[in-house]
Amino acid sequence: MEDQLKNDIRKSMTVKPDPVLAASRAFLKRFGENCGTRLQEILPEIGLQLHYRKATSYEGALLRMKGIPRGYIVLSSEVQAVRRSTLPSARNRPLPSA
Repeated sequence: MEDQLKNDIRKSMTVKPDPVLAASRAFLKRFGENCGTRLQEILPEIGLQLHYRKATSYEGALLRMKGIPRGYIVLSSEVQAVRRSTLPSARNRPLPSA
């Protein structure tokens, strides 16, 4: 019984990894730290297309239907202009540790 209690405590103390953080790290590992500057090249490899649209209600969206291995990343054209000036500093920020 004591072993079972120890196992239960150990399981409850195990931190589950954040799936978004894990996916972000895997993406950066596969495509490199400069991937933001190479989206047009990278996105087709994972079944996505990049589109810019004039929008004021969003900065960006991932549009993908369940079960279909392709989709779109749609960015506001306003973000495209801002990205040129601010993204390099954002890219250099480290991801939070797990």
